[in-house]
Amino acid sequence: MMRQFLAPVALLLFTASCNSSYDKKYVPKENHERQTIRFMELGYGIGTPNSDHSEFTIKEPVDTIPLELGKEFGVRYSLESNFDEEVTIQTVWTFPDSMINAEEGGEKHIYLPRNKTVQPNESRFTAYILEEKTELIPGKWFLSIYYEGKLLYRKVFFLKNK
Repeated sequence: MMRQFLAPVALLLFTASCNSSYDKKYVPKENHERQTIRFMELGYGIGTPNSDHSEFTIKEPVDTIPLELGKEFGVRYSLESNFDEEVTIQTVWTFPDSMINAEEGGEKHIYLPRNKTVQPNESRFTAYILEEKTELIPGKWFLSIYYEGKLLYRKVFFLKNK
């Protein structure tokens, strides 16, 4: 007797729960706009920083860089976004051969990753300065910029002996 009573009740509850999911429409709690990031190259080449290294002026818009100490080269860019909140990007310089990094106790590496927090919708730069003889490696040097693991930009510089 109890079994005959429970079966229709269970069926009724199951049907009500199934129907209720179809009756309700999905309504988000808040209207969140998705953040978009777009990389805009503003220039690249050999340049010079100002005295406090907060700016980088492109002197020669080239991608072939002579291998000499003190030479600085890089990219000026802007991250265009629909939000004005700071974002963290990763810049990665990849070298044609491993080099010894004096800053890291003489450790050899083939790439140099750096995380940077940047303000979108403003002019920025990423540059490399050849400061040590161990950095004078001819070949293709790649600058890659990532946001949330996604490649936004890649630039190849060709470093050559004079």
